[in-house]
Amino acid sequence: MTLDFIETKGGNPKAIRESQQKHDAALVPLGHSVELVDEGIQMYADWVKIAYFSVLVSSILAYSTIVKQ
Repeated sequence: MTLDFIETKGGNPKAIRESQQKHDAALVPLGHSVELVDEGIQMYADWVKIAYFSVLVSSILAYSTIVKQ
């Protein structure tokens, strides 16, 4: 689950990194799968920012529509 990556949501990304490192050691060059964990965390952080600004812009547009009336 995505929130398992996010410390502020009760997740433990360190444990996921360790698990990935052990699990994929034979299949993926060492460290590559661990980087994917960090990429997933960054993608979630970017999504949170985009969602916040989307709500902010929608609120501003809604307010400006009300004020014009």
